[in-house]
Amino acid sequence: MEKEIRNKVDELIEQTLETHLKDIDFGDETIMFLGEFIEYLYASGNFLVGENLRPALDILMPLISQGSKVNKRNIDDNTFFKKISQSAHFATHYYSIRDLIYYSFALPNAITWKYDGEKIIISVTDHTIFRQLASERISFHLNSLGDGNKIKESNPKDLLRGTSNWDLANPNVSEAFERISAEVEIKLNHFFSYIQNDSTVNIGGFQYKEFYEVYKVLLFISLYERYFSSANKISCVISYQEADITNQISEEVGISQITVQKILRDISSSSQGTFIRNTEANKYYLLPWSFSLKDSLGAVLKQFAKKDSNAFSAECGIIIGDSLVNKIASYFEGFRNFRILKDINLQTFGKHLPDIDIAAISYEPSLGFHFFISEIKNSLPASWAKEHLKSTGKKGFVDKAISQIEKLKEFLDQPEGINLLKELSLGAFPHLDRKRLFPNGFMVLVDYLVVTVQSNGMFFPNLNLNIISDDLLRAIVLKSDGDVNFIKYYLSNMNKFLDEAHEKSVVEVAIGETVICYDAPVMKEYFLIPQHEYLSVGMLEQIEQESIATGYTFIDSDLENYLKNKDDNNQQSQ
Repeated sequence: MEKEIRNKVDELIEQTLETHLKDIDFGDETIMFLGEFIEYLYASGNFLVGENLRPALDILMPLISQGSKVNKRNIDDNTFFKKISQSAHFATHYYSIRDLIYYSFALPNAITWKYDGEKIIISVTDHTIFRQLASERISFHLNSLGDGNKIKESNPKDLLRGTSNWDLANPNVSEAFERISAEVEIKLNHFFSYIQNDSTVNIGGFQYKEFYEVYKVLLFISLYERYFSSANKISCVISYQEADITNQISEEVGISQITVQKILRDISSSSQGTFIRNTEANKYYLLPWSFSLKDSLGAVLKQFAKKDSNAFSAECGIIIGDSLVNKIASYFEGFRNFRILKDINLQTFGKHLPDIDIAAISYEPSLGFHFFISEIKNSLPASWAKEHLKSTGKKGFVDKAISQIEKLKEFLDQPEGINLLKELSLGAFPHLDRKRLFPNGFMVLVDYLVVTVQSNGMFFPNLNLNIISDDLLRAIVLKSDGDVNFIKYYLSNMNKFLDEAHEKSVVEVAIGETVICYDAPVMKEYFLIPQHEYLSVGMLEQIEQESIATGYTFIDSDLENYLKNKDDNNQQSQ
């Protein structure tokens, strides 16, 4: 029965989408009206409403006709705008329900389908699906704050109010440019930045560094137009002749027009309806708010991988994988109580053993040493269900990481593994006076992590292992001031925090005589991770001196036996 209900829903939403498209498909006029509808929500301060409706661009924009196929509009502006609004709202329902259909095919137990009278009820039973969506909203919020040191003077919108467009002779415009340039850097640092900006790697007919420079200019343009249009209450959708914007960017970055043209076309085709190219009119439509919120670094790479997976793997795979390892390592390297080891080869202990991607080892006074053993899995960012599902299954990168962690746990619980932990600890901190600090021996505690670009354990509801995204791990570690207990607290409680940040709601959409009710997440709050104090206030040295003065170490206490038997905490003793 569930399969039949799902098939009916699939058929209903496809038919209804087609009907809506016929009602609004008037070519460039539709692009302008639909774009203005979404952009106005952002510009008027309804950011969350804009975010909730932005998927409509991804669904509708690629389907809008061009050139000779365009029908002449035969309805007035008010009626047209009403139909645009109705179509956009339905498209967001379509987007959400389509995702649930894909999840249901791959993971039948994650979604249930049933009738309740005349209604169709779609329920999400795997809470990690909505937890993942909440984590992405939280990550977006944390990243939007930058490093906490944003320039606090007048914002670009205030500076651009009442100015002429692109009037660089105006000091307010010049100052706004500085603010916008700083914002561009923040965005680029938090987008999919796992290839060096100056890399010459080929990503489909042009070098990455060429793409990066072109995109940087286009991102600046979109932010400027976003602030300028909001400040002066004018149209938010900007149109450009392809030749004009190509020549402008070509001159600014010193890259040939042919290459810039190709890059702009790739950015457009991967923009999810936020930078639209009319191929027959040779024109672009830029939706500045929507475009500036999308990560085109990841989107263009994802498009390249889809077009030529072999070339992507050969050109970018290793670079991206190594980059995330180095990035994760850098979060710990700034703390004097940490030492970082990367790519630890275990083949001499067994051909079946994976390398340890990162071992972040910390010196812990009175105890010994603590390890964060991390498997790092980089992947292109997912934007809808089919891409998220690549994390699970036989070829799933998270499933693979879990399997590797299990092998590492088994090995490090054996004498050879325990001896290796001891050797790595002592080798990492050769300067420590062990006889003075640990007269009766020391302990080694181990926590295991899977670190990904995006996933926070989606599709793994019963797993007793920390799976965390790069964004959230960075936020935790950089706020920790080197305190392992702080890091462990947020790792162990992150799922709880994410669950508390959102709630499940039921959304209804009427399709003809059928009412479909489906679960959807609603954000309740956006939490921050507070700045902690540990190394900066001398806490490590204080604990060390107290241990020396009292002669107390953990290995002398009953806690040692407790830790040895607490397998579910992934801990080892030495």
